[in-house]
Amino acid sequence: MGGGVGDGGLFSGGEKQTMQNLNDHLANYLDKVRALEEVNTDLENKIKEWYDKFGPGSGDGGSGRDYNKYYSVIEDLRNQIVTATVDNASMTFPINNARPGAEDFKMK
Repeated sequence: MGGGVGDGGLFSGGEKQTMQNLNDHLANYLDKVRALEEVNTDLENKIKEWYDKFGPGSGDGGSGRDYNKYYSVIEDLRNQIVTATVDNASMTFPINNARPGAEDFKMK
């Protein structure tokens, strides 16, 4: 039932052949792992080279562009939006406060 040593399981009869087969599978697996590690290292090097050439701070376009000149414009536009929002609220507040009085006046 269980596949133990004495009941015709994994090591029954051809234990040496079974061990050799397992060793071969392990060797193939380790060879594949080594090959994948080499490919992975190669890809990591290519990615690093690409980032060195085109990445941030490279000066060759890509995402390495200097956007500092736009920050003051962005800040100015944000300030204009805040000012417009405050102005809008200051105009809306009296109108909303006057509505109940206007409705009372209509009812009379």
